[in-house]
Amino acid sequence: MDSNSKLIIEIYLKSVADLLRTLHPEPFSSAEVSLIRLFLLGVTDFVRQANKLKNQEFFELYSLALDNFNISRPDSTAELIDFLHEQIKASKTLSEIVRIGAGSVFSYTANNDDNSAFDLLKLLQASKED
Repeated sequence: MDSNSKLIIEIYLKSVADLLRTLHPEPFSSAEVSLIRLFLLGVTDFVRQANKLKNQEFFELYSLALDNFNISRPDSTAELIDFLHEQIKASKTLSEIVRIGAGSVFSYTANNDDNSAFDLLKLLQASKED
């Protein structure tokens, strides 16, 4: 895996995970796990595109991101595709959550915006209000 991509993900997700441990200490519900998976998909896909990663490198990066939140990782690319297909059928907001994840890591890295580390927490809080 590209070391630059891995470093970006590790630094960004450490900030996000630290915030969640403090401000969202309870275990994640299954709906929250799905939301986190989609958010992290956006984060890792942005890094994939920016660094022109191959599919296998992207899959490894996504798995690393899931590991940061103790969320089970897909066993294969096919399982990831099945998950996404199910989410698309169940929710019209899939692409928006993915875009928020991508925008969050972009703001954090390109704009040095530490507040973007709160984006996932805001999504989780908003999902509880719905």
